Amino acid sequence: MNRTIRDIFATFIRGGIIQYLDLEVSQTKASNYLKPEPADLDLAKLIIDFYHASKNLENSSPLKRTLGPSNLWSNKIEVNHKNVLNACLNYDFKELAQILKNVYRSQSTLGMTYPDAWNIPGSSFHRNVFSKLRVTRTIMGYKKKIAHSSNNELIRELFELLENDFGNPMRIDLLGKRVSFEAVYHALILVDLNQIYPIKDLKGKNIIDLGSGLGICLSLLMASSQDIKCSFVDLPENLIYASWFIHNYCPELKINHGLHGKIYDDECDVNLIPYVGIENIPNSKIDLFINTFSLPEMEKKSSDAYFKYISEKLSDDGKLFSFNRRNTLVHGKGTVDFTMIGMQELIDESGLFHLTKEVPIDESFSQNHDFAYPDTNAQIALFEKN
Repeated sequence: MNRTIRDIFATFIRGGIIQYLDLEVSQTKASNYLKPEPADLDLAKLIIDFYHASKNLENSSPLKRTLGPSNLWSNKIEVNHKNVLNACLNYDFKELAQILKNVYRSQSTLGMTYPDAWNIPGSSFHRNVFSKLRVTRTIMGYKKKIAHSSNNELIRELFELLENDFGNPMRIDLLGKRVSFEAVYHALILVDLNQIYPIKDLKGKNIIDLGSGLGICLSLLMASSQDIKCSFVDLPENLIYASWFIHNYCPELKINHGLHGKIYDDECDVNLIPYVGIENIPNSKIDLFINTFSLPEMEKKSSDAYFKYISEKLSDDGKLFSFNRRNTLVHGKGTVDFTMIGMQELIDESGLFHLTKEVPIDESFSQNHDFAYPDTNAQIALFEKN
């Protein structure tokens, strides 16, 4: 039987039709937009200044040629961040605050092609019934795993941090809250991390999320265990969101945006660092690097350079938590053809790290064979320096 047909039958048989229709109907309802508070407007002004400073740093750095995004991702950034970027470029802090305050309620895909782009025209999920069926089955899988989890204490702690009624366009009703699919996904990545590097052991540690994306994962980690230091390293466009989320999850922390002469400030709890600023992070200072679906999606020259930086910046007993595709993936669908070299192959070729622990896929909370980025090719692993 064709896999697409199997997807349809499996979803319906498992009762997913109710979940599917619930998601579809929710897209047609007008959201109740929240009005930005004065503090939101002030933060939006700060983020706009930070974005322009980050772009100036990026455009003046020779590292842009080595570490910068490929044309594929640059084009996606321009499309998917359009509303936010226009607000920043026009110094329209009111519009930016309005978008970010209602970030899952507004017409923004929030990244590259995230599943929360469920009903956004132009996204990979828009009007794609079969992709939506797979995502629906993922949601059902999440509900089952959470209901039967022995890690309920951690999951409930993370869910307490998630904003309620936050998930349109694509929300899930879980543990008495209505939350976004994207936020649930990143919360469950932390549950996977906890299986091979207990979060309680991160106390007093210095952590970097390389390719931090929207910043939800690290923001949740900081909010749940604030006796740590962290840095978000990513493209200036993604750091717009990371700045918003870390300020909202952890408003009392001292956060460095690099606007006062220091790209990395060891006196701050949090550093927001444009990717070309990675060289400013002191060597042998970092206890844990986190990388999720990022390094294998770069051009080879970029991932090679990043591995060297990671090795240099990690302390002697530091670790790399990788959540990536294990084996090489050749993508030949649609209008774009590209090859993603598997993380294990990149690691082996670098000669800089070795595998120490791994979460089996069938024990993962964030991944299963129905997920939008399937499945058995995902590797959730902890590496140490050679």
